[in-house]
Amino acid sequence: MKKLSKGLAVSLITINFLYADKISLSQITVTAQKMEESINDIPHAITVIDETELEDKRIRSIKKLVRQIPNTNQFKFMEANNINF
Repeated sequence: MKKLSKGLAVSLITINFLYADKISLSQITVTAQKMEESINDIPHAITVIDETELEDKRIRSIKKLVRQIPNTNQFKFMEANNINF
């Protein structure tokens, strides 16, 4: 009985750690010109990557995310990560 309860406890702890890695992102609103505009009316390129695409493509870092955005590069400059558009 003790072995069973110890095994169950270890299983429950492992399950909690597996689900603890899940990251929750909130909605992001971007204003390019400091005023509200329709996305169809602005002369800027917009790339939207939703939660499903992040999960499907297994994007877990900025480096992998930047690879999905056209005309965007990431480089290291003086030990800091910079994103160049």
